[in-house]
Amino acid sequence: MRTFLAILTLALAALASPPSEAACRSSRELPRETHGLYLPVPLSSQRELPRMLDLALRSGVNTLVVDVKDATGRVSLTEAAAVPLVTMYEKADLIDMQGLQAFRKQNHGWLVARVTMFLDPCLANKRHDFAIKRADGTLYDEGDAGACGRDAFTSPFLEEVWEYNIAIAKKAFEAGFDEIQLDYVRFPDQPLRALVPPKEEGDKTSRIDAITLGVARVRAELPQEAVLSVDVFGRTVQESDPIIGQDVRLLAPYVDYLSPMLYPSLWTPDSFDIPRPVAAPYKTIFQSLKALDDWMRYTPSPPRVRPWFQTGDWPELPYGRKETQAQIEAAIAWKVRDWMLWQTEGKYEPEAIRQDAGK
Repeated sequence: MRTFLAILTLALAALASPPSEAACRSSRELPRETHGLYLPVPLSSQRELPRMLDLALRSGVNTLVVDVKDATGRVSLTEAAAVPLVTMYEKADLIDMQGLQAFRKQNHGWLVARVTMFLDPCLANKRHDFAIKRADGTLYDEGDAGACGRDAFTSPFLEEVWEYNIAIAKKAFEAGFDEIQLDYVRFPDQPLRALVPPKEEGDKTSRIDAITLGVARVRAELPQEAVLSVDVFGRTVQESDPIIGQDVRLLAPYVDYLSPMLYPSLWTPDSFDIPRPVAAPYKTIFQSLKALDDWMRYTPSPPRVRPWFQTGDWPELPYGRKETQAQIEAAIAWKVRDWMLWQTEGKYEPEAIRQDAGK
Protein backbone atom coordinates (compact mmCIF):
# COMPACT_ATOMS: atom_id res chain seq x y z
CA MET A 1 0.00 0.00 0.00
CA ARG A 2 1.33 3.40 -0.93
CA THR A 3 1.06 5.90 1.90
CA PHE A 4 1.36 9.59 2.41
CA LEU A 5 5.15 9.21 2.52
CA ALA A 6 5.03 8.70 -1.23
CA ILE A 7 3.99 12.32 -1.74
CA LEU A 8 5.56 13.87 1.34
CA THR A 9 9.03 14.30 -0.18
CA LEU A 10 7.66 15.98 -3.30
CA ALA A 11 5.33 18.20 -1.32
CA LEU A 12 8.07 19.28 1.09
CA ALA A 13 10.27 20.20 -1.86
CA ALA A 14 7.48 22.32 -3.27
CA LEU A 15 7.08 24.01 0.10
CA ALA A 16 10.79 24.74 0.57
CA SER A 17 10.06 28.38 -0.26
CA PRO A 18 6.79 30.18 0.54
CA PRO A 19 4.24 29.43 -2.17
CA SER A 20 3.23 32.36 -4.31
CA GLU A 21 -0.41 33.28 -4.63
CA ALA A 22 -0.15 33.04 -8.41
CA ALA A 23 1.08 29.45 -8.16
CA CYS A 24 -1.48 28.24 -5.63
CA ARG A 25 -4.70 30.12 -6.28
CA SER A 26 -7.11 29.74 -9.16
CA SER A 27 -6.35 31.77 -12.26
CA ARG A 28 -10.05 32.60 -12.46
CA GLU A 29 -11.49 35.89 -11.29
CA LEU A 30 -13.75 35.30 -8.30
CA PRO A 31 -17.30 36.66 -8.13
CA ARG A 32 -17.73 39.97 -6.35
CA GLU A 33 -19.92 38.22 -3.77
CA THR A 34 -21.12 34.66 -3.20
CA HIS A 35 -24.25 34.10 -1.12
CA GLY A 36 -25.13 30.45 -1.05
CA LEU A 37 -27.43 27.66 0.04
CA TYR A 38 -26.48 24.05 0.67
CA LEU A 39 -28.47 21.49 -1.37
CA PRO A 40 -28.33 17.95 0.00
CA VAL A 41 -29.00 14.91 -2.12
CA PRO A 42 -31.60 14.56 -3.68
CA LEU A 43 -32.53 18.27 -3.91
CA SER A 44 -30.29 18.75 -6.94
CA SER A 45 -32.02 15.92 -8.83
CA GLN A 46 -34.21 16.46 -11.86
CA ARG A 47 -37.42 16.01 -9.86
CA GLU A 48 -36.47 18.46 -7.06
CA LEU A 49 -34.14 21.01 -8.61
CA PRO A 50 -36.78 23.25 -10.25
CA ARG A 51 -38.35 23.87 -6.84
CA MET A 52 -34.96 24.58 -5.26
CA LEU A 53 -33.94 26.96 -8.05
CA ASP A 54 -37.16 28.90 -7.55
CA LEU A 55 -36.48 28.99 -3.81
CA ALA A 56 -32.90 30.19 -4.40
CA LEU A 57 -34.06 33.02 -6.65
CA ARG A 58 -36.71 34.08 -4.14
CA SER A 59 -34.05 33.98 -1.42
CA GLY A 60 -31.78 36.35 -3.36
CA VAL A 61 -28.76 34.03 -3.43
CA ASN A 62 -26.41 33.43 -6.35
CA THR A 63 -24.57 30.31 -5.16
CA LEU A 64 -25.57 26.68 -4.77
CA VAL A 65 -23.46 24.19 -2.80
CA VAL A 66 -24.29 20.76 -4.21
CA ASP A 67 -23.39 17.38 -2.74
CA VAL A 68 -21.25 15.57 -5.31
CA LYS A 69 -19.97 13.17 -2.66
CA ASP A 70 -21.73 13.42 0.67
CA ALA A 71 -21.18 12.18 4.21
CA THR A 72 -22.64 8.77 3.37
CA GLY A 73 -19.73 8.25 0.96
CA ARG A 74 -22.06 7.98 -2.03
CA VAL A 75 -21.60 10.01 -5.22
CA SER A 76 -24.45 11.75 -7.05
CA LEU A 77 -22.61 12.95 -10.19
CA THR A 78 -23.12 10.79 -13.27
CA GLU A 79 -19.72 11.68 -14.68
CA ALA A 80 -17.95 10.24 -11.61
CA ALA A 81 -19.40 6.74 -12.03
CA ALA A 82 -16.26 5.58 -13.82
CA VAL A 83 -13.95 6.37 -10.88
CA PRO A 84 -12.81 3.06 -9.36
CA LEU A 85 -14.40 2.17 -5.97
CA VAL A 86 -17.17 4.79 -6.31
CA THR A 87 -20.57 3.99 -4.80
CA MET A 88 -23.29 5.82 -6.72
CA TYR A 89 -26.70 7.06 -5.61
CA GLU A 90 -29.76 5.69 -7.33
CA LYS A 91 -30.45 7.18 -10.76
CA ALA A 92 -33.40 9.25 -9.49
CA ASP A 93 -31.10 11.07 -7.03
CA LEU A 94 -28.36 12.03 -9.48
CA ILE A 95 -27.48 15.67 -10.05
CA ASP A 96 -29.36 17.49 -12.79
CA MET A 97 -26.34 19.23 -14.36
CA GLN A 98 -28.41 20.64 -17.20
CA GLY A 99 -30.69 22.40 -14.73
CA LEU A 100 -27.77 23.71 -12.70
CA GLN A 101 -26.07 25.03 -15.81
CA ALA A 102 -29.27 26.86 -16.77
CA PHE A 103 -29.26 28.55 -13.34
CA ARG A 104 -25.60 29.44 -13.82
CA LYS A 105 -26.09 30.97 -17.26
CA GLN A 106 -29.44 32.69 -16.79
CA ASN A 107 -28.82 34.10 -13.32
CA HIS A 108 -25.03 34.53 -13.24
CA GLY A 109 -25.03 31.72 -10.71
CA TRP A 110 -22.02 30.10 -9.05
CA LEU A 111 -21.89 26.32 -8.67
CA VAL A 112 -19.97 24.69 -5.83
CA ALA A 113 -19.28 20.94 -5.75
CA ARG A 114 -19.08 19.72 -2.16
CA VAL A 115 -16.78 16.72 -1.84
CA THR A 116 -16.89 15.08 1.59
CA MET A 117 -13.36 13.74 1.93
CA PHE A 118 -12.54 11.41 4.82
CA LEU A 119 -15.88 10.71 6.45
CA ASP A 120 -16.58 7.97 3.93
CA PRO A 121 -18.47 4.87 5.13
CA CYS A 122 -18.70 3.45 1.60
CA LEU A 123 -14.97 3.45 0.91
CA ALA A 124 -14.03 2.50 4.48
CA ASN A 125 -16.29 -0.55 4.35
CA LYS A 126 -15.06 -1.60 0.91
CA ARG A 127 -11.44 -1.20 1.90
CA HIS A 128 -10.79 -1.78 5.60
CA ASP A 129 -7.10 -1.17 4.91
CA PHE A 130 -8.03 2.46 4.19
CA ALA A 131 -10.15 2.83 7.32
CA ILE A 132 -9.22 4.43 10.63
CA LYS A 133 -9.25 1.89 13.46
CA ARG A 134 -9.62 2.10 17.22
CA ALA A 135 -6.64 1.21 19.38
CA ASP A 136 -8.04 -2.34 19.75
CA GLY A 137 -8.06 -2.82 15.95
CA THR A 138 -11.82 -2.50 15.40
CA LEU A 139 -13.20 -0.13 12.80
CA TYR A 140 -13.78 3.36 14.19
CA ASP A 141 -17.25 4.77 13.61
CA GLU A 142 -19.31 7.67 14.93
CA GLY A 143 -22.50 5.73 15.55
CA ASP A 144 -24.88 6.90 12.84
CA ALA A 145 -25.52 4.54 9.95
CA GLY A 146 -26.26 5.14 6.27
CA ALA A 147 -26.48 3.13 3.08
CA CYS A 148 -22.93 1.80 3.44
CA GLY A 149 -22.93 1.25 7.19
CA ARG A 150 -21.81 3.25 10.18
CA ASP A 151 -20.04 6.60 9.85
CA ALA A 152 -16.46 5.46 9.33
CA PHE A 153 -13.43 7.52 8.34
CA THR A 154 -10.69 6.81 5.83
CA SER A 155 -7.09 7.80 6.54
CA PRO A 156 -5.68 11.14 5.31
CA PHE A 157 -2.22 9.56 5.57
CA LEU A 158 -2.89 7.38 2.52
CA GLU A 159 -2.12 8.53 -1.01
CA GLU A 160 -4.77 6.25 -2.50
CA VAL A 161 -7.52 7.98 -0.51
CA TRP A 162 -6.41 11.42 -1.71
CA GLU A 163 -6.24 10.11 -5.28
CA TYR A 164 -9.78 8.75 -5.03
CA ASN A 165 -11.23 12.05 -3.84
CA ILE A 166 -9.18 14.12 -6.30
CA ALA A 167 -10.51 11.97 -9.15
CA ILE A 168 -14.08 12.78 -8.08
CA ALA A 169 -13.24 16.47 -7.74
CA LYS A 170 -11.80 16.54 -11.25
CA LYS A 171 -14.96 14.96 -12.63
CA ALA A 172 -17.04 17.62 -10.89
CA PHE A 173 -15.03 20.43 -12.44
CA GLU A 174 -15.19 18.79 -15.88
CA ALA A 175 -18.98 18.48 -15.48
CA GLY A 176 -19.34 22.25 -15.11
CA PHE A 177 -18.93 23.21 -11.45
CA ASP A 178 -17.10 26.47 -10.84
CA GLU A 179 -15.62 25.49 -7.50
CA ILE A 180 -14.55 22.41 -5.57
CA GLN A 181 -15.30 22.56 -1.85
CA LEU A 182 -13.48 20.10 0.40
CA ASP A 183 -15.47 19.14 3.49
CA TYR A 184 -14.48 16.71 6.25
CA VAL A 185 -10.88 17.30 5.18
CA ARG A 186 -9.79 16.21 8.63
CA PHE A 187 -9.23 13.37 11.05
CA PRO A 188 -11.95 12.33 13.53
CA ASP A 189 -12.27 14.60 16.54
CA GLN A 190 -10.82 12.02 18.90
CA PRO A 191 -7.69 11.98 21.10
CA LEU A 192 -4.48 11.16 19.23
CA ARG A 193 -3.88 7.87 21.01
CA ALA A 194 -7.49 6.69 20.74
CA LEU A 195 -7.30 5.98 16.99
CA VAL A 196 -4.91 4.31 14.60
CA PRO A 197 -5.06 5.84 11.10
CA PRO A 198 -3.25 3.57 8.61
CA LYS A 199 0.21 4.88 7.72
CA GLU A 200 3.56 3.40 6.83
CA GLU A 201 5.73 2.20 9.70
CA GLY A 202 8.20 4.94 10.58
CA ASP A 203 6.13 7.68 8.95
CA LYS A 204 6.47 10.71 11.25
CA THR A 205 3.99 12.88 9.36
CA SER A 206 1.70 14.72 11.77
CA ARG A 207 -2.03 15.07 11.23
CA ILE A 208 -1.56 18.76 10.38
CA ASP A 209 1.17 17.84 7.86
CA ALA A 210 -1.09 15.25 6.24
CA ILE A 211 -4.02 17.65 5.78
CA THR A 212 -1.93 20.64 4.70
CA LEU A 213 0.17 18.72 2.18
CA GLY A 214 -2.90 16.90 0.90
CA VAL A 215 -4.80 20.14 0.24
CA ALA A 216 -1.67 21.46 -1.49
CA ARG A 217 -1.78 18.40 -3.70
CA VAL A 218 -5.46 18.89 -4.52
CA ARG A 219 -4.67 22.43 -5.63
CA ALA A 220 -1.74 21.23 -7.75
CA GLU A 221 -3.76 18.51 -9.48
CA LEU A 222 -6.89 20.50 -10.24
CA PRO A 223 -6.89 22.65 -13.37
CA GLN A 224 -5.58 26.12 -12.63
CA GLU A 225 -8.92 27.70 -13.47
CA ALA A 226 -10.74 25.57 -10.88
CA VAL A 227 -11.63 27.48 -7.70
CA LEU A 228 -10.86 25.61 -4.47
CA SER A 229 -12.35 26.06 -1.01
CA VAL A 230 -12.05 24.19 2.27
CA ASP A 231 -14.44 23.84 5.21
CA VAL A 232 -12.83 23.97 8.66
CA PHE A 233 -13.99 23.60 12.24
CA GLY A 234 -15.12 26.82 13.92
CA ARG A 235 -12.53 26.50 16.66
CA THR A 236 -9.70 26.76 14.12
CA VAL A 237 -10.40 30.51 13.84
CA GLN A 238 -8.32 30.97 16.98
CA GLU A 239 -5.93 28.02 17.16
CA SER A 240 -4.41 25.19 15.18
CA ASP A 241 -5.89 21.79 15.89
CA PRO A 242 -3.46 18.84 15.97
CA ILE A 243 -6.30 16.37 16.64
CA ILE A 244 -8.32 16.97 13.47
CA GLY A 245 -5.25 18.20 11.59
CA GLN A 246 -6.41 21.67 10.57
CA ASP A 247 -4.35 24.87 10.70
CA VAL A 248 -5.98 27.61 8.64
CA ARG A 249 -2.76 29.59 8.38
CA LEU A 250 -1.06 26.68 6.66
CA LEU A 251 -4.05 25.92 4.42
CA ALA A 252 -4.45 29.56 3.39
CA PRO A 253 -2.02 29.66 0.42
CA TYR A 254 -3.78 26.80 -1.39
CA VAL A 255 -7.42 27.85 -1.28
CA ASP A 256 -9.44 30.65 -2.79
CA TYR A 257 -12.10 30.53 -0.06
CA LEU A 258 -11.69 29.56 3.58
CA SER A 259 -15.01 28.46 5.08
CA PRO A 260 -15.10 28.16 8.87
CA MET A 261 -18.26 26.55 10.21
CA LEU A 262 -19.31 29.28 12.62
CA TYR A 263 -22.75 27.94 13.53
CA PRO A 264 -23.74 29.57 16.84
CA SER A 265 -25.43 26.31 17.86
CA LEU A 266 -22.06 24.55 17.96
CA TRP A 267 -20.17 27.01 20.14
CA THR A 268 -20.00 25.90 23.77
CA PRO A 269 -21.35 28.10 26.58
CA ASP A 270 -19.07 31.04 27.42
CA SER A 271 -17.22 30.94 24.08
CA PHE A 272 -15.93 34.47 23.47
CA ASP A 273 -17.35 35.27 26.93
CA ILE A 274 -20.86 34.80 25.55
CA PRO A 275 -22.97 32.82 28.06
CA ARG A 276 -25.17 31.20 25.40
CA PRO A 277 -23.79 31.70 21.87
CA VAL A 278 -26.82 30.18 20.12
CA ALA A 279 -28.98 32.98 21.58
CA ALA A 280 -26.54 35.69 20.46
CA PRO A 281 -25.96 35.13 16.72
CA TYR A 282 -24.65 38.62 15.90
CA LYS A 283 -22.13 38.73 18.72
CA THR A 284 -21.03 35.12 18.17
CA ILE A 285 -20.31 35.63 14.48
CA PHE A 286 -18.70 39.03 15.06
CA GLN A 287 -16.37 37.69 17.74
CA SER A 288 -15.47 34.55 15.79
CA LEU A 289 -14.57 36.61 12.71
CA LYS A 290 -12.55 38.94 14.90
CA ALA A 291 -10.69 35.92 16.29
CA LEU A 292 -9.98 34.71 12.75
CA ASP A 293 -8.71 38.13 11.74
CA ASP A 294 -6.36 38.15 14.73
CA TRP A 295 -5.21 34.57 14.11
CA MET A 296 -4.40 35.19 10.42
CA ARG A 297 -3.13 38.74 10.77
CA TYR A 298 0.39 37.87 9.62
CA THR A 299 -0.61 35.33 6.96
CA PRO A 300 0.63 36.52 3.56
CA SER A 301 -2.10 36.87 0.90
CA PRO A 302 -4.95 35.36 2.94
CA PRO A 303 -7.83 33.79 1.00
CA ARG A 304 -11.36 35.14 0.89
CA VAL A 305 -13.30 34.19 4.01
CA ARG A 306 -16.72 32.72 3.30
CA PRO A 307 -18.20 31.38 6.53
CA TRP A 308 -21.00 28.89 7.03
CA PHE A 309 -24.02 30.21 8.96
CA GLN A 310 -27.16 28.42 10.11
CA THR A 311 -30.79 29.00 9.29
CA GLY A 312 -34.11 27.26 9.71
CA ASP A 313 -34.68 24.35 12.08
CA TRP A 314 -31.67 23.44 14.20
CA PRO A 315 -31.33 21.58 17.48
CA GLU A 316 -31.94 23.73 20.52
CA LEU A 317 -33.18 26.91 18.79
CA PRO A 318 -34.78 27.48 15.35
CA TYR A 319 -33.30 30.35 13.35
CA GLY A 320 -35.77 32.61 11.57
CA ARG A 321 -35.28 35.93 9.83
CA LYS A 322 -33.98 37.79 12.89
CA GLU A 323 -31.30 35.23 13.72
CA THR A 324 -30.32 34.55 10.10
CA GLN A 325 -29.93 38.23 9.26
CA ALA A 326 -27.97 38.86 12.48
CA GLN A 327 -25.25 36.50 11.27
CA ILE A 328 -25.10 38.16 7.85
CA GLU A 329 -24.98 41.63 9.42
CA ALA A 330 -22.08 40.58 11.64
CA ALA A 331 -20.18 39.41 8.57
CA ILE A 332 -20.85 42.71 6.80
CA ALA A 333 -19.52 44.55 9.85
CA TRP A 334 -16.21 42.70 9.30
CA LYS A 335 -16.31 43.44 5.55
CA VAL A 336 -16.84 39.73 4.86
CA ARG A 337 -19.02 39.77 1.75
CA ASP A 338 -19.37 36.02 1.16
CA TRP A 339 -21.44 33.55 3.17
CA MET A 340 -23.28 30.24 2.91
CA LEU A 341 -26.30 28.94 4.79
CA TRP A 342 -26.67 25.40 6.05
CA GLN A 343 -29.85 23.57 6.89
CA THR A 344 -29.26 19.83 6.95
CA GLU A 345 -32.39 18.91 5.01
CA GLY A 346 -32.33 21.93 2.71
CA LYS A 347 -35.48 23.45 4.20
CA TYR A 348 -35.14 27.21 3.72
CA GLU A 349 -37.48 30.18 4.12
CA PRO A 350 -36.76 32.85 1.48
CA GLU A 351 -38.08 35.68 3.65
CA ALA A 352 -35.55 34.74 6.34
CA ILE A 353 -32.66 34.87 3.87
CA ARG A 354 -33.40 37.66 1.42
CA GLN A 355 -31.71 40.78 2.73
CA ASP A 356 -34.22 43.20 1.27
CA ALA A 357 -37.28 41.25 2.46
CA GLY A 358 -39.89 43.47 4.06
CA LYS A 359 -38.25 46.68 2.90
